[in-house]
Amino acid sequence: MIFLFLDTNLFLHYKGFEDIPWKNLLNTTDDITIVLVSIVLREINGHKDSSKGRLKTGLGRYRRS
Repeated sequence: MIFLFLDTNLFLHYKGFEDIPWKNLLNTTDDITIVLVSIVLREINGHKDSSKGRLKTGLGRYRRS
């Protein structure tokens, strides 16, 4: 199993992490677990509150926890 820790920039600059072919990019057949640490969630929420336009719309799909 591979644990993949995603950075805030991925959420800010790409359409959807769930659409990225992780197994192909990592050249693996192992299961992949995506981990979001609390600082990334706080940064996403901060950007949702302070951003406008495309960025705010794109981040809106990620719910607060």
